[in-house]
Amino acid sequence: SEWRKVEPQLSKLIGVEDKQEDTTGVPMDPGSSIGIADIARIAGYLPEWQSVALNLGFGQQDIEEIENNNRAPAEQRKSFLRKWIMRDGSAATYEKLSEVLEKKLEEKGAAERICEIAKERKKQQ
Repeated sequence: SEWRKVEPQLSKLIGVEDKQEDTTGVPMDPGSSIGIADIARIAGYLPEWQSVALNLGFGQQDIEEIENNNRAPAEQRKSFLRKWIMRDGSAATYEKLSEVLEKKLEEKGAAERICEIAKERKKQQ
């Protein structure tokens, strides 16, 4: 599939450890962008990934495509996260995901766990 061709390049882009600048010129903390390595861990904390996807601007057609291409729910969650990271790049952050979970979906426990994963990642850098 196309994903297999893009994934290695995407991993290099997202795994950048240097400070980057976004389009506003403000230095970005590399720990705030979700890394490919954390997808499996994060996926386990997405109770209803479809609702998260809708809140992050994905359409019903996007959701159906993910569901049709991935039978297992765990694979659907991982596929959604990969697509979000590909689409939003450095704007796909732990903070943004946590905010959607807590404020829009009232999933405070999941939001807190995502924040813990982000803190662990920052310590490793």
